[in-house]
Amino acid sequence: MPGRPPLRQRFVRAVLVAVALQVVYVTLFVLPGHDPRPNGLPVAVAGALPGAEANGFEVVRVPDEAAARRAILDREVYGAFLPDRVLVSSAASVPVAQLLRSLGRETERVVDVRPTDPDDPRGTTLNLFVLPLIVTGILVALVAAGLLPDAGLRGRVLGAALAALLGSLATVGVVHGAIGALPGSFPALVGVATLGVLALTLSAGGLIALLGQGGVALAFILFLVLGSPASGLAGAPELLPTPWAELGHLLPPGAMGTAIRGVAYFDGAGALDGCLVLVAWCLIGVALSAAARGRRAGGPAAAAPA
Repeated sequence: MPGRPPLRQRFVRAVLVAVALQVVYVTLFVLPGHDPRPNGLPVAVAGALPGAEANGFEVVRVPDEAAARRAILDREVYGAFLPDRVLVSSAASVPVAQLLRSLGRETERVVDVRPTDPDDPRGTTLNLFVLPLIVTGILVALVAAGLLPDAGLRGRVLGAALAALLGSLATVGVVHGAIGALPGSFPALVGVATLGVLALTLSAGGLIALLGQGGVALAFILFLVLGSPASGLAGAPELLPTPWAELGHLLPPGAMGTAIRGVAYFDGAGALDGCLVLVAWCLIGVALSAAARGRRAGGPAAAAPA
């Protein structure tokens, strides 16, 4: 068996890996959001808005202001251009509301149909709330892999669900109740946060069970390095370039953020799609863990003679 490489060689390799990880990590965080521009951003229009499609908007034609307001509150569009006013929703996205406001003519009145919470005028709480949940969801999977290696699939799922529920009760209780930083229904917020953390924990746990340490790295890359900036929680997924704009809707961070925004500000509108994505990731995680368990159980038997 060949010996270990010399210390100097391992030292240089470790430094190079650390530098590469830092550069890639920072680049993937900064690249999608450094120059936000509409990329299929849905807006309602009553009347003419020349060049809207060419400027990255997805135009939804509406007959009047009432229809435009319904589309905003149903999370079908981010705002609306009417003949005499511009409708925005800072609760949907503060940067998008500022963008639409800037595009209106000086003679047009700007109406914020659904503003952010008075204690969160810049709309930063959602991103600050979801980002730690991404990290803790992966860390819970790591803890479970280390402390419960013999728990079995059912035990892993039950433990992940219990940890997600109790953790969400506590964190939503602090953020929503004690700090008052997130509006909406407490049970609904707890439910979405629980589902989001469970999706992250089960899918990360499945990757770890299947790939070992490689699964840990893949979980962090997929959910934190890619998923967090692609979520668009600091602005909107439709302000990101391709492929981040499309990726944000399909990964747990973006789905969880969309669902939490829906229950916090829009009486649940738009939350269903995000919840369905999270359920899909829960099922993916269970399937990965089952595949890993089946591979371990079938390996020796497959090698034995019939």
